[in-house]
Amino acid sequence: MNYGRSDPKGLDKIWLTIKSGGFKQAQQVLEKKLKKSGNDIELKVMNVLLDLRKGSCYGLFESKRWQDIKAQSASSASESSSWTVVASIMVEYGLHKELDDYICEIAKNEPRNGTIALTWLRIALLENLPSLPRAALNFIKFSSKRPAISLLAMCNSMSVSSKDFKLGSQLALRHLERHEPFEDTQELFAEVLLLCKCEKYEDVLKMKEKYPQLTLPAIDLLYIEAMQKLYSPEQLFDYYYKNLQDSVPNSLDNFYIWTDALNLCTKDSSLVPRFKSLMEFDNRNAALIRVHYANQFNEDISVPVQNYFKMYGGRAKAVFTDLKPFITPHLVEILQETKFGTKMAQMIADSTISRFKKYLNIDESTETLLLSYDKYTSLLSNKLVTDYHAADIFLIQAAQTLVQSNSPESVLASIGLLKYCNENDPQEFNVILALIRLHSHFGSPNCALALADSLSIRNVQSDCLSHLYLSRSSTVIPNFAAAEIPLSRRLDIAMSIYEHIPLSHTVAGWTDVEFSGLDDFISRNASSQLEGARDFIHTLERSITKNILSIERRRVNGLTQVVPTFEDAYQFADKRDSKCTPDFGVSWPGESIGAAWVQKQKLLDALWGAIRSPATCKDIADKLAKSSTDGCTQWETWAAEVSVEFARQNPKTSGPKALEAFPQVPDDLLVEWRSTHAVMVALDLLEKLKAFVKTKDESFVALVQNLRKTVDRMVNRLDDDLPQRALSLLSFPCLKEHISTIKYFIENAVNDRRKCIDSLRTRIDSFA
Repeated sequence: MNYGRSDPKGLDKIWLTIKSGGFKQAQQVLEKKLKKSGNDIELKVMNVLLDLRKGSCYGLFESKRWQDIKAQSASSASESSSWTVVASIMVEYGLHKELDDYICEIAKNEPRNGTIALTWLRIALLENLPSLPRAALNFIKFSSKRPAISLLAMCNSMSVSSKDFKLGSQLALRHLERHEPFEDTQELFAEVLLLCKCEKYEDVLKMKEKYPQLTLPAIDLLYIEAMQKLYSPEQLFDYYYKNLQDSVPNSLDNFYIWTDALNLCTKDSSLVPRFKSLMEFDNRNAALIRVHYANQFNEDISVPVQNYFKMYGGRAKAVFTDLKPFITPHLVEILQETKFGTKMAQMIADSTISRFKKYLNIDESTETLLLSYDKYTSLLSNKLVTDYHAADIFLIQAAQTLVQSNSPESVLASIGLLKYCNENDPQEFNVILALIRLHSHFGSPNCALALADSLSIRNVQSDCLSHLYLSRSSTVIPNFAAAEIPLSRRLDIAMSIYEHIPLSHTVAGWTDVEFSGLDDFISRNASSQLEGARDFIHTLERSITKNILSIERRRVNGLTQVVPTFEDAYQFADKRDSKCTPDFGVSWPGESIGAAWVQKQKLLDALWGAIRSPATCKDIADKLAKSSTDGCTQWETWAAEVSVEFARQNPKTSGPKALEAFPQVPDDLLVEWRSTHAVMVALDLLEKLKAFVKTKDESFVALVQNLRKTVDRMVNRLDDDLPQRALSLLSFPCLKEHISTIKYFIENAVNDRRKCIDSLRTRIDSFA
């Protein structure tokens, strides 16, 4: 926020109040100001922002109020930056067609305003609007800098409109050609990319001959694309042959050339002798392509696989991925006889063999895996904290074997075993993620959160991983408010990636609306990175993790949700990385959550936000009733049904009949997260209902009693002997010295579970 500039209306202060959740205070200030200056466009737009943030503007975008604000802000664009805030709202709520029309009209009315021209280009580029080529051409008038030229080409290549693309592509090429000879790789990239988009492949290869000194991997790929279109297989193979002969011997960046050259050999056998000469190279790519070659031509694959494993199996963790497509039980038998010169190399090779066995469902007993781990514990003393200890995979797979029975004892035994591994190797990412999943399943969420803290997950990692420990957190962590780091704070930290990096737009202060997410790439003329950067920004903007976390944050903070008009057709970007976590075959809070779950929970929150507005409430209730239950637990589905019935009920003075249909928690779920979740979903619903229904209402009282009995059953299943039964599953000689440490870790999980149950009982007692 620009605190140094004049702010006579106090709008920056109001915006800060809104952002901090002070909706009532902001409303009072705005009402006073609007009484004095009711036609002030900045005050009107600020009022819309307030309504959006507090969730009380359902149907806004279909209203006359919105149309009037758009018209007034557009007509005053040269005098007030309120139009940029209106544009940012359209971006946030996915109103792309409306946004395109809106900003084109503003630019048309202000043809000499360079600031508006730049903002149009920024928005069109970031949101991939149909007007993007026109915005680029318009911007050329205001900039004679060379970067604008390659930017123009990129805009045309990224356009979603085939009509605008055809119209603008020739103009873009003409602009680029005027600035030849090109001075750097980014200008050449823009030219070559646009030529490829226009299918002018002959001209692409002319650029290759004309600018041999300007090289970039992205340009090389475009050259190859052109050659694949124009060259015969022999000509293309000649190029590959020379490229591979001249490449850095141990480069791994060109394996795609190896595989494409091999594919050409399968179509033309006359190329095979020359390809075989390439396979004689003494490097990793050549060794690996020998495996691919044998597989492609149905030769005995065992010799090249064994040779590759001998050369790299003791050095590279990636060997598992390299050989996974070809591995068989017979090959595993051959490879496990391979001996390496050092203990470290043998450990890496043995861990890879064990992973192959797991992949092929070749059973290894828990004791065998524990002995394999114990064999290499001496290497831990000389290991740097950040070094990878390959033997950890043995304990992960031992835990997976233990937990197959899916009993509370086996889950606890696995937790104890992996926590012991974590103590020996605190930085091993996979072990920590496995523990987070097991604690989340068992219902010891505070242990899971402590482990997540040890990972120091930041920035983009949060988009991929935070769902593992924060999904459904408002209904699986009963004592979140009393934690050392409150859940609301954790959610704020996880959401910071979406709020603090430069995305397509940020509203720092009232008039500090920036559409600057790609400015760095534009200013550096980084044409080759522009599209990837734009896609990355879109991934974060439309992230399903962002939506999941925002639902949890609203619920933890007691806020409601406005439902935008585009929700039904909205496509989420899903970068959640569940596959990085070892699979234990047990449920955990985030496993079933998808787009349907997000939509249903938003509708549910919106329904309660509008519960005192009959018309709006009825409309949302109808949508909620028809929405999919995919990904919802039976208790979430029940809560939605109760909410719909209550919304349609008039008067709202008694508990709905559906309240009595609370799904009972089965015995086998009493010692895991779903029992906690079931009780918390019901308690959250009762909290909402008690504003309307007397707590002595018959159905209300019946549900409270039911929840109390459920908690009693949870306590009974979590008996004092449970830790000892878990330890009995780990009675192996190699663990004898460590059993007391493992017992401590198991008891920690049980104690966390007990604290959660105690918190549930306290909440239930508050309804008595």
